[in-house]
Amino acid sequence: MKKILIIEDDADKSKKIQLFLESHYECNITEKKSYKSGLKELIRNGDDYDFILMDMSMPNFDISEEEPDGGSHESFAGRDLLEQMKLREIDTSVFVITQLDTFGESFNKLSLEELKSQLNEQFCPIYKDTIYYNTAQENWKTELKEKIGKLDD
Repeated sequence: MKKILIIEDDADKSKKIQLFLESHYECNITEKKSYKSGLKELIRNGDDYDFILMDMSMPNFDISEEEPDGGSHESFAGRDLLEQMKLREIDTSVFVITQLDTFGESFNKLSLEELKSQLNEQFCPIYKDTIYYNTAQENWKTELKEKIGKLDD
């Protein structure tokens, strides 16, 4: 049984990813919805997972009565989580799964390809790849399945 952590703030995207994983793998999925809750889970149990799927852009906090919008939305929250994993020597494989093709604003704006290259340089070997998620297309599923298969090799 695969143990998977998903760090994703978009409920619909997370549900579709989970349904896909459950239809192809025997798995136990833990879901976190923000940078802070994802980081807490990584610190507590990060090495226990077979792999992690995380969004790149997400709010700082889970949505709650105290934080109705989840706090500020961070364009590079996923990169920050990878940095925390590296510092804490959590070596679980990570796939970034995003619906955006550009990240950041003005002076720190990056294309998806630039971001992939940066993540590969800074966080190899834990960072495996970035998958472009599009609700109108199904190819993200094929790509994700192929990349998960490479982990088992």
